Amino acid sequence: MKIYMLRHGQTDWNVQRKVQGSADVPLNENGRQVADEIAHVLGQISFDRIFSSPLVRAKETAEYVARYQNQEIILDDRLKEIDFGAYEGITEKELKERGIPFQDMFFLHPDQFQPAPGGETIIDTVNRAKAFLKEIVEPLEKEADNLLIVSHGELLHAMLVFMLDRPLSQLWGERKTRNCETHIVSFEDGQYHLLEEARVFRKGEVL
Repeated sequence: MKIYMLRHGQTDWNVQRKVQGSADVPLNENGRQVADEIAHVLGQISFDRIFSSPLVRAKETAEYVARYQNQEIILDDRLKEIDFGAYEGITEKELKERGIPFQDMFFLHPDQFQPAPGGETIIDTVNRAKAFLKEIVEPLEKEADNLLIVSHGELLHAMLVFMLDRPLSQLWGERKTRNCETHIVSFEDGQYHLLEEARVFRKGEVL
């Protein structure tokens, strides 16, 4: 069974470098255009299930893919992005000016990341991802060939932490996932194997 893990398209907050986690921000024009292009390529794959975070930027991205599939989108709260609490909507520059090393801790030293008031820890998201995989994905091993999960940057990396038994210090792998990039993982005989990390599907690409 192959699992395609797609990050949502671009939002204005991505462009503005605002901290974006649980905030429900829609795709911008570029995000919609690229999501549509990626969906056209992924339409060559027959997905047995399409799962998505209920946050609108992920759901919109999933809806583009679903146009080419005979599948309804299954929403699951466990696929939401990490909740950044009081940091939500603040630019990374402003946090730095306040003396909060958000960028360094979250991206360079994720194992040392301390959440804002009201926010989640990275372990919280790993546990959410693990629960989703154990309860929803793994039982499909014998009946599904291809699954699509549309979610968010940190959550997808948290999922890879569990799948590949990575330490938190290696949360981001080689680099963080950009908008509309896809991780491809196989699940066979109870084991996950990374096939491609941060795959970029190109407009008009034939699979």
